[in-house]
Amino acid sequence: MEEELDDWQDLSVDSCDSMKWIQWFTSLEGHEFLLEVDESYILDQFNLCGLKSMKHYDSAMDMILGFAPTEELFVDASFLEIYRSATDLYGLIHARFITSPMGLQMMKEKYQQGVFGHCPRVRCQRQNVLPVGFSDSLHSHRIKKYCPRCQEAYLFKPGEANADVDGAFFGRSFPHMFLLSFPHLIPEEPPIPYVPRIFGFKVHKISSLIQIKLENGEFGHAPLVELESQPLPQIDDDSDICRAPTHCVASYSVVRRASKVCDALVMFGAHAERLPFVSHPGVMAVAQLLEMKSLVEHRAHFTQDDVNRMYEFDASLAEKAQVALDHDLPISHYNLEYLDKPGFLERLLEEKQLNESIASEVLSAPEGNYEQPEVMSKYQPPEIPLEWRQHELALTHAMVDVQPSILREMETQKKMREFMSRHQNK
Repeated sequence: MEEELDDWQDLSVDSCDSMKWIQWFTSLEGHEFLLEVDESYILDQFNLCGLKSMKHYDSAMDMILGFAPTEELFVDASFLEIYRSATDLYGLIHARFITSPMGLQMMKEKYQQGVFGHCPRVRCQRQNVLPVGFSDSLHSHRIKKYCPRCQEAYLFKPGEANADVDGAFFGRSFPHMFLLSFPHLIPEEPPIPYVPRIFGFKVHKISSLIQIKLENGEFGHAPLVELESQPLPQIDDDSDICRAPTHCVASYSVVRRASKVCDALVMFGAHAERLPFVSHPGVMAVAQLLEMKSLVEHRAHFTQDDVNRMYEFDASLAEKAQVALDHDLPISHYNLEYLDKPGFLERLLEEKQLNESIASEVLSAPEGNYEQPEVMSKYQPPEIPLEWRQHELALTHAMVDVQPSILREMETQKKMREFMSRHQNK
């Protein structure tokens, strides 16, 4: 049987014009939504985790990385068996590739060109849609179209382009990962609901699904009455931080320490509630209270259990984390990488001491005094020498090559830092 399954490899040497299989497969009619997955991505074994148990995996992989088949091969039963396995394998690899930085960028171009089609809902005004699957398992559901405006999924019409593509070739997560990666592509205005009327009069107590979603605040525009009734998190008046459940994704305006620190904005952290943050739009001093710098910088407070588990996958990083824990040093993962560099630990400890002085001065100030403490003028974030960052810069350049939009984001962050620095020095 194995010899029969391998026969097609000998026959495929004379395939048409030496076109690669991936290029040929994605150019077939009805496959316009599919990307040409880069061979380097397929050759990376990390990206194939969990797929090697598929039927005829080795032969299917050889076919995918080989050349396009000739028409004569499609009458061979053993070839067709391998071909079906190859299409399934390529589809599952494709579902992973489109969530990678390179794949997301390629899908972005198709989305902006309207390749995936438009929302069939009239009031979405031909909003571009994204492909989505209802299952990550093969042969369960055909592909659907997801509208970012009304946030609904729709069937493709029979005979419509790509209507027969397996939904697992895109998976359940793709459109949501896509919109998280490119938030500027999320429609700013909520969808317009259809209002049922009889002779011009609105039908009482009959609302469309879109209207109900709008009233429930499901498009990011929560009704004011809901916001006003939202309970505030419980905060101990003597605590310096607010630790909130990790599942919270909202922000609350809360009053802390009576009128001394008015309406501090509490942003919920992550990682087992070890990353709490506080900022204050009107008081620069409070922005430093929890060691927040000009821009938000997530800092971890390691426990011994964290460090012990870290040893399981990165001993070098765990050793640095142990140093931070021994010195009771809240540290960002960015600074953690350079903690073993000469003199850097000392600089971070000096910064910690200065931040503690700033916090002490803020908390001891009279109520109603929101002036920036004098000690804050001495604050300078520890600089990381350029020679330490060569590997990081190389990775950044590689990412920019794949996703040019990263460069614009970096330039924006640089301008923000320069603006905040000028504001602090005034």
